[in-house]
Amino acid sequence: YAEDVQVEIKATVATEHTVFAKVTDGKLTIGYRAVSCNVNWTAVDYFRIIQCHGDTEEAAKTSWLKCEMSQIQEDLEAHVLDYPMDAALRDALYEAFEGIESVSTYAEAEALWNSIKEMAEEAKECVAAYEKLLAKIDEVYEYAEDHEGKGDVGVLFDAADAAQEGYDDELFTLAEALAEIEALNDAVYEYNLSIADGTVGFDVTEKYVVNPSVRKNLDGWKWNGAQPGVQYEVQEFFNCDYDFYQTITGLRNGKYVVKVQGFYRVSGNDSGAAYNNDTEKISAVIYANDDEAPMMSLYAHTASEMGVTVDVLNDYVNMRQSANMAFNTVNPLTGDLYYTENEVSVIVMDGTLTFGLRNVGHGANSWCAVREFKLEYYGHFPGINLYAK
Repeated sequence: YAEDVQVEIKATVATEHTVFAKVTDGKLTIGYRAVSCNVNWTAVDYFRIIQCHGDTEEAAKTSWLKCEMSQIQEDLEAHVLDYPMDAALRDALYEAFEGIESVSTYAEAEALWNSIKEMAEEAKECVAAYEKLLAKIDEVYEYAEDHEGKGDVGVLFDAADAAQEGYDDELFTLAEALAEIEALNDAVYEYNLSIADGTVGFDVTEKYVVNPSVRKNLDGWKWNGAQPGVQYEVQEFFNCDYDFYQTITGLRNGKYVVKVQGFYRVSGNDSGAAYNNDTEKISAVIYANDDEAPMMSLYAHTASEMGVTVDVLNDYVNMRQSANMAFNTVNPLTGDLYYTENEVSVIVMDGTLTFGLRNVGHGANSWCAVREFKLEYYGHFPGINLYAK
């Protein structure tokens, strides 16, 4: 508020608010207040006072908006407009800037101000998109050069050439620049699938798996039996049977490998006795269609080995918080994160893959903790019979 004029704040994100007041005696009281008991939390920063010139209130407001637009112009010319971006958008901004001084009413000024603000935000995003596009173009060129002689690598050079031309001539709008980045990603993805020969797995997780990390929620997943809990970016099943899964359709037929980071504890913490004498019987599995593999044992690594010091029992991870610490730690012997050896191979024959975690016949106080599913495609290559496994 300013004097007896106030503006109600309804925004739930950081937003600039403006209030106009007329000074007649050299004094101005401004502030920020809440008078409702329904206010939960509010914050304010960066008060500014701008003197508006004019014989009338409308003239003063018009003067203020001209000042605001000139400031936007100054900022863009200093930090944005000299960088690669949509040339048509840049031209539109300069045309709008030329009209600042000619506006004569507050309505005209407000309309132009709103237009300039909208274009200014788009220009900033466009510059950032162009920077990402250039990085992606360079990445695709490098990848194509590294794979010359393998399959039809020319499709990658063609895609990169077309993107480079649009970048150099500043032809792409913001939306088109972002779409071009995705098109380059798709080109690399399709090329990788075309050269898959069973020797190297190509990561197709982002393309097909919904919410692969399961760090925050269970979106995209289904389950029978117990619902897993999620805390400290770890998903867990405690003392229960479960079937936690996701189904993908429209896959290329061929060999896939499903992976997940995680471990299983058969029952209460026994200091690794059963694991160390080879009598541990793990009922929890990672599965893909009809194929399955047992989960890693919790006791494969000690807490001290991983540098975990919180929520530890008998020198082993014992809670989700310590599991999170273990999952974030790199194994110096392998260069990978701990507990990432869980995987199962499957031959997809009809374009459909159902994969996940399952446990039947759990022990008392059993515990499975996981996160980060991964799907890799190895191809349809000689030796795979898609009709008779």
